[in-house]
Amino acid sequence: MDSNRSAIIKELTVILVIVALLLATGGLLVRNVVVGLRSLDNATLAGELDGGIDKTFRGFDIEKTIRELAGKFLPAKEKQPAPVGAKKGQVTTVRFFEGGRQITPYKQRTYSAQFSPRAKNIYTEIAYKNNSYKIADAAIPVVLQYIDPAGRKVVEIKKTTHPKKDWASVVFASGAGADEVGSWQTGRYTVKVYFDGDHIGDYNFTIQ
Repeated sequence: MDSNRSAIIKELTVILVIVALLLATGGLLVRNVVVGLRSLDNATLAGELDGGIDKTFRGFDIEKTIRELAGKFLPAKEKQPAPVGAKKGQVTTVRFFEGGRQITPYKQRTYSAQFSPRAKNIYTEIAYKNNSYKIADAAIPVVLQYIDPAGRKVVEIKKTTHPKKDWASVVFASGAGADEVGSWQTGRYTVKVYFDGDHIGDYNFTIQ
């Protein structure tokens, strides 16, 4: 469709350029006759010639005019889907917050990188830009690996975030822990974050 559209615009451009030149040439011939006649009476011509081109033609953007006309008769260009293999999202921030079995509502979250040993569940929040915005709904795999202070992988969470096409940005969260106090030992934890198949980084929080 794009190639046909371009071809039609080019053909219209050529045709209208020829018509414009013919009109300009005809106008100049008539104008020259008028100039000749008025010069016999020492009359002056209000319109001024500049390099053989009447100034009344200045500012006439043929290409812009063609595109405006073509836009009225040709179907609007549809937004193309993202290329196969393109990343569906771009991570902007990764933060931690504490919560219970039910995830804390977004506006009530308190973010930190340090928690008490009495913490229950510690959630990892990923905010990202939706690259499929205004194109289509998407499904993006997310993997979170919790590494304890001894360097052992104690939890691996595999989930999928589902941004809608009308969401420009998205916040995803998932966590690890237990409903009772005492599931976390003191020390520094690392969370390896994999988003859309890529390892985007290691993020740390401390229990103390």
